[in-house]
Amino acid sequence: MWGIEGAANALGKCGMHSGRAGKYGFATFGCEEERKRKAPPDHLSKVLLELMNERDLTNALIKLIKLPSSERERIFKEIEEVTSRILREYERRYYDSKYKLSSEAEEYLKKWMYVDEDLTPLAPIYTKKDLDIIKDFTDKMSIHVFDVVNENLDRIKSAFKECKASGYADFAEFFCWFYHLLFSETLDYLWRNRD
Repeated sequence: MWGIEGAANALGKCGMHSGRAGKYGFATFGCEEERKRKAPPDHLSKVLLELMNERDLTNALIKLIKLPSSERERIFKEIEEVTSRILREYERRYYDSKYKLSSEAEEYLKKWMYVDEDLTPLAPIYTKKDLDIIKDFTDKMSIHVFDVVNENLDRIKSAFKECKASGYADFAEFFCWFYHLLFSETLDYLWRNRD
């Protein structure tokens, strides 16, 4: 089966939004139109608006561009410092729920991150240790996945040839969607058989 969610012009529109806040990264996945996904918080523009004393981002960026490079560097450094300070505070609270955040941190976090009124995360937050564990796992699992796909490549190519879409799409495009469907099915299977 060859499946596209929505009309044919939706092909490839499922995507990822990602952003950085200091040394932290944020990402959301999926068809945001259908699933109402939000892009990750945009901390840079919010701090920039304040530093440039503007309400409109376009005006703030125009102002920024017109500044001498040394002044722009100073502003970017200030944004990085604010971001790091706030996220260090939040990381401390993440490990110690009794830690009281500063009012500045609370204000920024509510603007930047997926948190509720109590500053409880509404999306996963991964620490450096978490990311190291995930990286180690994916490095090992990637080899296994490659081997399984490679062992079954003839069957996959045969399935592609049976699709009507093989008349107008190439194997690489088919494989991209096949692989996405495959890992969705795999996650469902693992969830159903988690015990």
